[in-house]
Amino acid sequence: LLEAVTQHLLSQYDERVNAATAPHGEAQDRLRALLEFLGEHLDGGQPQRFLEVEPHFALGFYRRNFAHFLDRTQGVLAPVFDDWERRTGASLDRPLLAELFVRYTLSDLLVPTGPARRNLAERLVKLVAEVGRG
Repeated sequence: LLEAVTQHLLSQYDERVNAATAPHGEAQDRLRALLEFLGEHLDGGQPQRFLEVEPHFALGFYRRNFAHFLDRTQGVLAPVFDDWERRTGASLDRPLLAELFVRYTLSDLLVPTGPARRNLAERLVKLVAEVGRG
């Protein structure tokens, strides 16, 4: 029963990520939309409740679906990575960047960042702009 519920939640997550990011053509807007979605998702409490009520199953779910989250994140951020490569003139390790986003999200689930998470997109865009100038 729990497996069926989590698969449903995974499908909902995918639909919501697509709905949040698809309308945004500009890389910075798409990145902001993804980070806002993730923040709202974490702040909504459902992932935390899942982890608190069924910690063993929740951790197993995240482990079993880690590759799915990586693929989804890399796909959603492809236009952002394209923009960053144009700005920096460098080829990016996209799988690594996607993994950093997923691991950051999972770490925020365990140790919440809170409101400080809100300016992450701006900080990342600024970092890439600075790297591109260097």
